[in-house]
Amino acid sequence: MDKSRQQFEEEFIKRTALDANDIFKIDDDTGEYYFMTPRQAWYWWQASRESLIGNLPESINCPTAPELIWLQVDPEPEEINKPVYPINLYSGDVTWSADREFPTDTLYIRTDLIQK
Repeated sequence: MDKSRQQFEEEFIKRTALDANDIFKIDDDTGEYYFMTPRQAWYWWQASRESLIGNLPESINCPTAPELIWLQVDPEPEEINKPVYPINLYSGDVTWSADREFPTDTLYIRTDLIQK
């Protein structure tokens, strides 16, 4: 099972009262979910992911980079949970880390991982 389908099924189960043991049955003839509810939800899940991915700029992937990085801007904002993105990007006020260090860090995910 690919990563996207696994994430879909985990989220689907969290938000429904349906029996997880039977709801994800796959139709042998079509390869799609047998039941209409997860089949339609899976279709819309894929469409939403594709619309995000289709609008990303082209990039060169570094497969050894961390899967997640945390963008750090203004670690001590005047108002909690509302960091301010600096105007001068070369000032040293914008950094990133493989680990979350401040409550105002913003999570980023490598695009090559969500394209799977």
